[in-house]
Amino acid sequence: MDRLRRLTIPTKFWGDLLVLRSLPHGEDVWGDFAILRGTEWEELLPVVPGDKFSHALHGHAKPLLDVLGPPPHVLHKRLPTKLQWCRLKQAKECNIATEKCLPSLDVPECYEAPVEDIELRMITTLVAQAWGEGRYVIVVGPGEFVI
Repeated sequence: MDRLRRLTIPTKFWGDLLVLRSLPHGEDVWGDFAILRGTEWEELLPVVPGDKFSHALHGHAKPLLDVLGPPPHVLHKRLPTKLQWCRLKQAKECNIATEKCLPSLDVPECYEAPVEDIELRMITTLVAQAWGEGRYVIVVGPGEFVI
């Protein structure tokens, strides 16, 4: 997971914009998030144009904000119910399970996404934890530039 980047993008009017993005693997802009393709989680990760992301990194965040979609802490509501609750809570294996065992604000550190495949569970858990931090989890599409 060393190809995942947590970024804080300062904005003048909206405060800090927290982002988690995966670096591309070759031509695949999804990088480590590629495992999410074909799952219910895929549609919750916006693919933002690379130029809008680059402009945000250089102080002009409005175009990026326009394409991000809903705030991170509400995205779990778009998952089917069976994919919202922590795997350990569903299996009754957790002694500290509470009503906050969802991938929303204040998600507990012990949260595990309720998927069987271990690799998919690792990535979906990272996504849920990022949402809990208020981070937008994004895929940066083609067109990214560096000045």
